[in-house]
Amino acid sequence: MSHASGNFPTDAVQTDDSYKSDWTKEQFDALNKGDYSNPSNGTKLEGILKDYPKTSDADYTISIVREDEFKKELTVFYNDFKSEDRKLKTVYLLFDTTEDGDTF
Repeated sequence: MSHASGNFPTDAVQTDDSYKSDWTKEQFDALNKGDYSNPSNGTKLEGILKDYPKTSDADYTISIVREDEFKKELTVFYNDFKSEDRKLKTVYLLFDTTEDGDTF
């Protein structure tokens, strides 16, 4: 098999069906974005959850990228389509794991 992936729910992040947006554009723009050459530059999941502990949804994606090589990502969604003025309707964050597979 050359490529396969699946999405799975996570207990690592609290979700709330009645989530109300608490993100501003300035807060979102202040996040550090990692990149493929140095992913450790990005804001860590634990820092996000400290300031924004409840999300509207979150899930893991586990992919096989090459034979015997797995990639694990965590996607966190903050969706409030009826958000107040100055609050973002949608924030979508994607986190890669470190080599130990447990730190995003």
